[in-house]
Amino acid sequence: AYVFIASVTASNDATIDINGSFSSTYDEYEIRITDMYLIMDGQELDLRVMIAGSIKTDGTGYAYGGSYFGDDTDNSNSKSAAFGHVRMISCAGTSTSEGFSGVIRVSNPLGTAGYCNIHTTMWGRNCGGHVEHWETAAQYDVATTALTGVSFSNVGGGNVSTGEFRLYGITTS
Repeated sequence: AYVFIASVTASNDATIDINGSFSSTYDEYEIRITDMYLIMDGQELDLRVMIAGSIKTDGTGYAYGGSYFGDDTDNSNSKSAAFGHVRMISCAGTSTSEGFSGVIRVSNPLGTAGYCNIHTTMWGRNCGGHVEHWETAAQYDVATTALTGVSFSNVGGGNVSTGEFRLYGITTS
């Protein structure tokens, strides 16, 4: 069962932080993003984890692999074994029809064995007007301390113009 925990509404923010809501009550968490737009055309939305309330900006702490598929011929893969963030989408648009929505799963954020698994799925219309679907599997692989949250931003610059970010806990029994 899903239990609503918290929400954040973007309003021209440099980062969208969901912090301090992970607990031992849930093994998994889901973040649902609706109607997200970036302030500048052609930018990306990135995810980074938080430990003790601080965004982890290590240049090599994130490993991810992802694919995107669109209604044009520009289908591609994106990957890195050691990167400074997890890329969720690129080339987000600013026109009315170019928003994105998505679902992010965070598994075992309180684990201290060294890894936290993250899965992202995003969909919408890119800055070229094409419909896209992004899938990314990721790990933050230097955590020996429990995560306290996640942060969404455009690491390259530019703010998150609008969007609703809702956190749910998932019960396994």
